[in-house]
Amino acid sequence: MEKLYAEKGEEGVVVVIALMMLVFLTLLGISATSTTQTEMRIAKNENIFRQNLYSAECAAMAGVQALENETDVTALEGLSFDWLHSTLPDSDIRSETNWDSSNGHSNQVLDETTRYLAVYQGIAEGSSLDIGAQSTSLRDFLIYGCSTKNHGEALVEVGYRKRF
Repeated sequence: MEKLYAEKGEEGVVVVIALMMLVFLTLLGISATSTTQTEMRIAKNENIFRQNLYSAECAAMAGVQALENETDVTALEGLSFDWLHSTLPDSDIRSETNWDSSNGHSNQVLDETTRYLAVYQGIAEGSSLDIGAQSTSLRDFLIYGCSTKNHGEALVEVGYRKRF
């Protein structure tokens, strides 16, 4: 059997190449793990955002339904509901002042993190020019739904008109 001999000065080159490959594969594995963790955080945040968005939309639709079901015109005109305002308590809609249910500024829908409120905008543009038989006017409202679950937040704004 013939013996293999390394040429002079090349005795450790295989070990060096093996170590370089091992370092490269380790770095590749660490990079893949880091990318996977980042992708999982993105998916979790997207899931939280969707949950909040759908909850906020549900709250806004509950506000629309509350306005639609209300038949007491005097209460609507007098803004007699805690969640119905002529202006917002704070001009920034995201402010906690607007959504504080203990002050009666908003109405809770699904749980303590999902609320709605409505802002009366006045008589709808052009509706008072109607010279028909109806003596009622078309009124504009903005209804906001807000959800703040799992350290996320979503806000939905819906325009609504009602004749009374």
